[in-house]
Amino acid sequence: MDRNTFTPEQIIEASEALIHRRPIIVRRQVRWGDCDPAQVVYTPRFAEYAVAAAAFFFDDVFGKAFIARRADKSFGYPLRALSFEFEKSLTPHELFDMRVEVSAIRSRTFELTITGLRLDGEVAFRCLFVPICIAVDERRALPLPAEVRTALEEYMAECTTA
Repeated sequence: MDRNTFTPEQIIEASEALIHRRPIIVRRQVRWGDCDPAQVVYTPRFAEYAVAAAAFFFDDVFGKAFIARRADKSFGYPLRALSFEFEKSLTPHELFDMRVEVSAIRSRTFELTITGLRLDGEVAFRCLFVPICIAVDERRALPLPAEVRTALEEYMAECTTA
């Protein structure tokens, strides 16, 4: 391969990358198309940012086969709640970090707090991301599987000691 070209993996890593594991921290760059004419990130883009950070969390905490495992068991994790608080704006080409923490574990849900931090350390946004465990075919809530609960508890403990 020509050393002046990038692989698709390198291109993806250039705009978004996992930079820390406990807690999960994802570094992302605001793309020009994420912003309105006033050069402020469109509000709906923050949901995309949060989903991307949560995907890194799921892959790292539950393993890359998480989606396949839950499909085999006929359960899923749609969002029960998603909310944001905004403190500082983000602008085109700006780098920022998203720190993912488990803030609560309940019987059928768990809460992730995703904090968007500008590189100067200022909080840009906070997101509450709440998946719920459901039986896919029946669309009814299920208790969190023991393996999921254990992984969440271990992550919380590792983040506390980190």
